[in-house]
Amino acid sequence: MIRNLTVTVLLLILLAVNAYGIPRYAVFPQFVSGQGWTSEIFFANQGLSEVSGISVRFYGKNGFPLVLETNLGTASAFTINLGAGTTKVITVVSSDTYLEGYVVIQYPWTGSPVRATEIFRYEQDGTVLAELSVPQQEQGDHFSFPVEVDASRRIHTAVGFINPREFRNAAQTLIVDLIRLDGGIAATAQVRMQAGQHLAGYLDEDWLFPGLDNFVGSISVSSPFGVGVLAVRQEKEAFGAISTDGGPILGPFAVSGGVLPDLEPNNTPAQATFVTGSRRIAGTIGYAGDMDVFAFSGQLGEVVSVICDTLGTGSYLDSYLELYDSNYNLIAVNDQNGSAPQLYPINDSFIQVALPANDVYYIVVSDYFGDGGSEYDYTLHIKLP
Repeated sequence: MIRNLTVTVLLLILLAVNAYGIPRYAVFPQFVSGQGWTSEIFFANQGLSEVSGISVRFYGKNGFPLVLETNLGTASAFTINLGAGTTKVITVVSSDTYLEGYVVIQYPWTGSPVRATEIFRYEQDGTVLAELSVPQQEQGDHFSFPVEVDASRRIHTAVGFINPREFRNAAQTLIVDLIRLDGGIAATAQVRMQAGQHLAGYLDEDWLFPGLDNFVGSISVSSPFGVGVLAVRQEKEAFGAISTDGGPILGPFAVSGGVLPDLEPNNTPAQATFVTGSRRIAGTIGYAGDMDVFAFSGQLGEVVSVICDTLGTGSYLDSYLELYDSNYNLIAVNDQNGSAPQLYPINDSFIQVALPANDVYYIVVSDYFGDGGSEYDYTLHIKLP
């Protein structure tokens, strides 16, 4: 049911990855071409040796392959090779037909030194009216970005979501939180995405936040198993890509009040500590292979969130969060929540999910490496409706 890795097993896995390699996926969550739109994707090999067998696949909004005319030929998928220090460009030939979708790149191994950038532009009567440049994006469970909507000043924010089959090949529900400047949640939307689907539009449309106006703040996006996200700002006729950070905004989901102690033993669903209402719980993964299990009752469509917090405490825990239903089907999982890892090493975990049924659910906390001890303490924020 739960992954418990020893250091020995982890080392064996790492050795296998280095020896044989496993593929890594990157995405461009938005692609457009035709009726004045053109797109190019630049690939640069930053390493010292050739990288061969890079797969580049184009998909339409419905997730089916999108056949395009490019400088490399007409197809929906291309394979490219890059020598050390070289750059290659895929240029999509514009036509009278408007095409929209996304791009999935498969690198031959996780440590591939190739990086890609997409540039798409809109031209009318020989004048470029909009040009956006976006870097490749890795799969992530959480994303966040700034938002401004002001119809009187013609300022709008748009977003694109993709659920590539390469990630999990299953439908999932995204939770999109609209967060005010003061950190409060203004509204929450649930976005159901089928496997392979692409969705894009303005934030004030009916499928997100109908009628949204005069708003400045942020958006936090959560998914059970990973998606791709692109945000765009429009001010009058000008467009620009918004920096989309890999990580959630955690503050609105913190639970205040007293901290309840963890009740041991709670290593199995039968021993689970039952939780009612939002709670803040202090726990410890007390020994190697230990896990803490918490249970709660939930209803179809309810949004719940769980934060495993260790930052600033000196804890050794590299938390691993899982959420299961009563039949032990995995509903959501998160290792590192992704918040600004370039600024601070994040070992905390965060889950936010819409419950798929009326059921009893189990939250499982463990250490990613299967370790434990008195220094492996944490505070769990369980926010229930």
